Amino acid sequence: MADDSTGKVVTWDLEAVKPPLGHNPQVPWRSHASLAAGGAPEGDKVTDKCRVIVMRFGANANAMGNYHIHHHSDNLYYMLQGTMTAIVGGTRFIVKAGEAIFMPRDVPHATGNFGDEDVYLWEIYNPSTARPEGNDSHPVELPADIPDSKTNQENGVRIWDLKKLNPEFDPNKKDPWRISRILAGGGNPAAPDQVTDKTEVVLQRFAANANTFGSYHVHHESDNIWLVLEGTLSSIIGGKRYETKAGEVIFMPADVPHATGNFTGEEMRAFEIYAPSTWVTGSHDSFPAEMPAEFAKH
Repeated sequence: MADDSTGKVVTWDLEAVKPPLGHNPQVPWRSHASLAAGGAPEGDKVTDKCRVIVMRFGANANAMGNYHIHHHSDNLYYMLQGTMTAIVGGTRFIVKAGEAIFMPRDVPHATGNFGDEDVYLWEIYNPSTARPEGNDSHPVELPADIPDSKTNQENGVRIWDLKKLNPEFDPNKKDPWRISRILAGGGNPAAPDQVTDKTEVVLQRFAANANTFGSYHVHHESDNIWLVLEGTLSSIIGGKRYETKAGEVIFMPADVPHATGNFTGEEMRAFEIYAPSTWVTGSHDSFPAEMPAEFAKH
């Protein structure tokens, strides 16, 4: 996508971008706001690789959206508020605040709210559903019989409770103050779960009082997106420093070097997405870069 705004860093405060309900009279209980357009006509033209939105479902909607399929795009939600009902591949899943759900491409799905609390969620399509031949979203007939999930993994679905996943720090690592857990490998050979070859999903944990950055590096093809769950993420991106707090998302574009760390007395935890995966070509798209001199002492 030829646009002067591609390649820039963007931070979103998820509470500030929550969309109002009722703007669509046909579906008054459901609304969304587009954050990164991914080639679509609405939203920030920050990238053509993935599409990022937030969605809100009103309380007591007792309704589902349309059952549909994306043939090319993985779909990933992080639940900020409420309890969402999802039908994926003809199976019903329940997803609660603090959980993330991965829905693979080429499997039909629908989402809705049958609770007495608003549902609010952050969502990414990787790659974007906006394609040269048109929008990669196609209606599918809803099955008559919809059983409840027994494992939270039927039909390629994954549900992760991010509050409970807390990898332990390893004092023998090069950077003992940081640890990660790969949830979806995207081809990364170190990942136990290769549910998708397109999207790499990681839970990051940085110790309090680390007072340092990790290595400065660049991904030439992969956008990098961090949703901060706890604490404050410090980043150097393209030679500028950013601070991203809990409840905010920072978008780090492909081909711009960056490093991340923690300079506070509080632990930092974040949900990190590579879109596409840094392993999508079969080799690792991560290369060292020279840290700007003013930050090198860290």
